[in-house]
Amino acid sequence: MRRDEAALFDIVRFARQVLVFLEDVTLDRFLADKMLQGAVLYQMLIIGEASKRLSVAFRTNIRDVPWVKIGNLRNILAHDYDQVDLKRIWGIALGELPALIDRLSPLIPADRPRESK
Repeated sequence: MRRDEAALFDIVRFARQVLVFLEDVTLDRFLADKMLQGAVLYQMLIIGEASKRLSVAFRTNIRDVPWVKIGNLRNILAHDYDQVDLKRIWGIALGELPALIDRLSPLIPADRPRESK
């Protein structure tokens, strides 16, 4: 259970960090800024790794989260890094991470510190 809590906390924390990194950033700037890309890609890699650390029971109980897609993205970032589509990353970051944060934040135990957006 504690491992699930830690992984869940990390998913939400690093997803929020991606949104902070991309606040007021245009797609063109993201595509041109290698440092920003690296920061976002690393956070997303951690999100994927943390999702794989969640127990099968936890992931089974939270079926509305695309765990397999999150894990697959992690695999691409780690192993097929030369095939990363930055426009797709942009879409995932701004289109899917906010919903992931909203879905998982309430599941973080009350005794865990919560970060603001």
